[in-house]
Amino acid sequence: MIRTAGCLIFIIFHLISCESSEKPKYRLSDDRLVDMIFDMHLGEALLVDFPKHKQDSIKQVYMKRMTEAYGLNETEIREEIDKLSTEPEKMKLIISQVKSRADSLQ
Repeated sequence: MIRTAGCLIFIIFHLISCESSEKPKYRLSDDRLVDMIFDMHLGEALLVDFPKHKQDSIKQVYMKRMTEAYGLNETEIREEIDKLSTEPEKMKLIISQVKSRADSLQ
């Protein structure tokens, strides 16, 4: 969970540092964004339990499942996350919800 918190903090700082006045249009609702980012962090956290030589293939399978679950390809998933960088307040809200969900698993 410490690694997940560290990843969340890194994403927050990275995305807050990039501001824009134009609000982007998202493919996913806020709730689905929370789900997607949570799933990504959960996958990253679980990946460390696998041997290094298997991690790449596991990442590929996990990303395939993510694209199926959210109806977006890998580029679109990255774009959804990148759009949050232009809206620091929305990013704080989304990350707060992701963190709350992660904390509830402990």
